[in-house]
Amino acid sequence: MISMGETVDYIKSIYQKFNLSSHTDLKDFCKEQKFDRYIPARFITVGSREID
Repeated sequence: MISMGETVDYIKSIYQKFNLSSHTDLKDFCKEQKFDRYIPARFITVGSREID
């Protein structure tokens, strides 16, 4: 099992790799790349947490 800190670091690295700065940017990027069909709706809805 991985820790919360490791999870946050991994997600931050994804944001950096694709030059994304917000959850909204990630959502838009996924839609543009047609990845949105693979992401559960609960991860791309309003109210999801954003990593600073």
